[in-house]
Amino acid sequence: MKKKFFLFSLLLLLLTSCNRTTEPIDVTVPIQISQSGEEIVDVEFMLVQVKEVLREYLPEGYYRGLVFRGSCADIPNAKGKVVFHFIQVNTPCFLCNKPQILSADAIVDTTLGTFDLKIRDVTNFYPNTEKKPEVSNETFEQVLHSVNLEIINLGFDKTCKVDIFQRKDAWGVMCDPIVDENGIRCDFDIDKETFKVKEN
Repeated sequence: MKKKFFLFSLLLLLLTSCNRTTEPIDVTVPIQISQSGEEIVDVEFMLVQVKEVLREYLPEGYYRGLVFRGSCADIPNAKGKVVFHFIQVNTPCFLCNKPQILSADAIVDTTLGTFDLKIRDVTNFYPNTEKKPEVSNETFEQVLHSVNLEIINLGFDKTCKVDIFQRKDAWGVMCDPIVDENGIRCDFDIDKETFKVKEN
């Protein structure tokens, strides 16, 4: 009887350990936008601060990419939201058929000087876990400059919103709306090496 109870308890423990769930985490933290105290947006300095906070929640989390969201008119000053994306892959537990994947987004408001850290368990969504290189200030400035020039060259309505997101081999750009009232489309890629608009 004791042996059966022990086996049953062991089985229950194993099954329970496989049912790993992580409660969503939402934290708002102040952040310095630049080291000099000026209004220049320093993504390298911001990333250092974000990593320090992230380490408390996802000690093995690694960088997955960057997104800039803001008004098309504010692209030159990088006023808007810079989103740093991270992933942590936890080793599968006994009897688990896949690793647990935790996603973290650090959403930095470059106007307010704060960032929201949002952590979610995305295991069941099979996200891309590939690492990407961290973005330097020079690269960030070059990308924003190229995007701003292309939107001007297109003659696109500058009252639009824009998402600029880091891909493996390029920077994707998508305006909102994608097509303005004059029928001009704003949806293109910037080459990660030359910073020129890629041909479709």
